[in-house]
Amino acid sequence: MNSSFQTKLISPGCAIQWYEKRYKVNPNVAQKHCNKVNLLNLLQSFIYSESHSKIFYHDYLHATISIDNEDAGFFLMHKVAFLNGFLATYYLDRGPVWYEGFDKEENFLAFARTLKSDLPTGFLKSIRFIPEIPASPELIDEMKKIGFKHKRDSAYETSILDLTQKTEVLRRNLKANWRNQLKKSEAHDLTIEFDLQEKYQNWLERTYLKDKMLKKYKGPSLSMIKALFKSQNENDKCLIVRVLDKGRPVSGALFILHPPSATYQIGFSMEQGRKINANNFLLWNSALYLKERGIKTLDLGGMNDKDAKS
Repeated sequence: MNSSFQTKLISPGCAIQWYEKRYKVNPNVAQKHCNKVNLLNLLQSFIYSESHSKIFYHDYLHATISIDNEDAGFFLMHKVAFLNGFLATYYLDRGPVWYEGFDKEENFLAFARTLKSDLPTGFLKSIRFIPEIPASPELIDEMKKIGFKHKRDSAYETSILDLTQKTEVLRRNLKANWRNQLKKSEAHDLTIEFDLQEKYQNWLERTYLKDKMLKKYKGPSLSMIKALFKSQNENDKCLIVRVLDKGRPVSGALFILHPPSATYQIGFSMEQGRKINANNFLLWNSALYLKERGIKTLDLGGMNDKDAKS
């Protein structure tokens, strides 16, 4: 076992193996974890942790989980500390990530007990935990017994598109209204560009910031967007997509590729783009592009609460 691990067995059958604080994860090592799952959300990806740490200088903790001595999953957690660690908050958002066959409620509760016991908590130390599991009343009661408090404002919603389906099935399963808008967009002579080389990064950032200020909506900060580009590695990439009408951009988006999944991070349409449903054209063709690259799932929206979209 890697010497950077510390193992603590608390709950029956569950153990968490912690890498040392600020351990620099090799992208190839990270990909070995990711190859064992079909769905990986952005907040549990290594590109997001690298980006978050670049902006806020937080420590990030990387750990793996075993259930009955079998590798069962992994998670990434941020630690915010003050006064030499005297004050500290641990943030675990949309985790843990389970390997196939281990995504069960009993395993999750065993993990929650072990996590609660592993990390120091009290008046000056706390855990903010937004798990990747439906919050049923029964589960909430069990989490309260473990010692977690339920806060309704920490919930999130998202939509996941399964790209392993055949193209005709994907299209048939689109909502009727959305599919009709897509058909209308396809009647126009639109072209689409896919950029993995940062050719249009300045255009994307400039146009996104202008759109965000004009329409006054919340979204990822420009510093986070820049950090995501800087945190790319051989596995995790930033994909810029543009739709053009008669050679002029009318819609744009940024997707974060964190295999086996991808996330729709930001998107915008100009006035002409909205008139011709350019965003429908962009999303559909981007999904097909990602599918061809072997991406299995596409997260279309809603990351988590107000803290996680910085």
